[in-house]
Amino acid sequence: MRWVRQFDGAAERLAARHADKINEAMVDGIDLDQIVKDWLASQPSPNTTREQAAAWVHHNVIPNTKPLEQALRSVYAEGYVLGQAFAATAYAHAKLGIKKSVP
Repeated sequence: MRWVRQFDGAAERLAARHADKINEAMVDGIDLDQIVKDWLASQPSPNTTREQAAAWVHHNVIPNTKPLEQALRSVYAEGYVLGQAFAATAYAHAKLGIKKSVP
């Protein structure tokens, strides 16, 4: 159905438009320099295993989620509007008994 492909395209454009903003927000939410300093200060042994390092990160690294929350706010709003439009169109097509789009 043509209208379904149109909504798929709109969803892809929405994701592409916000991808850079979301990526920047994720980077801004973590202070890598501070993490490295904290790691070096707390790890006297150079023989730390991968599992130990993962456990240390899980316990000691707390990301700042505010930048990501800000970036996602507009994505959620636009996604909601897109979803409402898709649902209304699907409902109208179902109610009218349209099974496939006319070219």
